[in-house]
Amino acid sequence: MIESRPGGQPRLLRFASDDEMVTSRLRELLEPLCVSEVARQTGASRQSVHRYKAGHPASVSFLIRFCEVMEISAEWLLLGRGAMRRADALAEHLDNASSAELCAALARRIDRPQQPEAVPLPRLVSDGA
Repeated sequence: MIESRPGGQPRLLRFASDDEMVTSRLRELLEPLCVSEVARQTGASRQSVHRYKAGHPASVSFLIRFCEVMEISAEWLLLGRGAMRRADALAEHLDNASSAELCAALARRIDRPQQPEAVPLPRLVSDGA
């Protein structure tokens, strides 16, 4: 994209890449959290969590585990679309689904064997790191 500077000189503007946007959203989520606790619950090293908190790109496996642990919508984290919290994203999808989609989802759920429910983990508190 080109923008004019004062004085008429053109300047190229750089759009943030998708990776930079993911990193930015992850930093926003990590900011108030305790590095040690995030590392423990995600299985990542403290050093890795520190790097992610400082703005370095995170591994795919960390992003997946972080979304699971924190109950964050992967669609929001990766694409910036929809609700941030997984529960809110589910409610949004249900609100927008047609009757046929709801019936099909219910049928798939009934046909699936029961699996134990995941126990929600406590919210993480910052240790100032």
